Amino acid sequence: GVVKLSVPYCNHNREGLVEIITEKPNAGGKSSFGDEIPTQRIIKKFNQNAYDEEVDSFSKTILYDNPQVITLEDSKKNIQALTTILKSAKLGKLISIKQ
Repeated sequence: GVVKLSVPYCNHNREGLVEIITEKPNAGGKSSFGDEIPTQRIIKKFNQNAYDEEVDSFSKTILYDNPQVITLEDSKKNIQALTTILKSAKLGKLISIKQ
C-alpha cells in the first residue's frame, strides 16, 4: 500500500491530509502486475500541531509519571532507521537495517 502526508506537522495553521491506499490481492484480482487488484482508499484530515502534542506528552510523562508515548527503545530504532536511510542515499544503494 501507500501512505501520503500532505503536511506532516501542520505547524502553520494548515490542515493536514493523510491518504492511505491499500491493496486487496485476494479480492478478485487477476493480474500479477497489480493493474486489476482492487484497492481501498482512505482519506483523513487533521489539524493538530504535532510539536505541541509532543511537548505536552513529554511534560505529562515527567510531571505526572504518565506512560511514555514513544519509548527510548522506539526512539533508538527511529534513529537507526534514519541513519540507514541517509547512508543508503549517500551510497545510492539499498542497505539492510541490522537487528
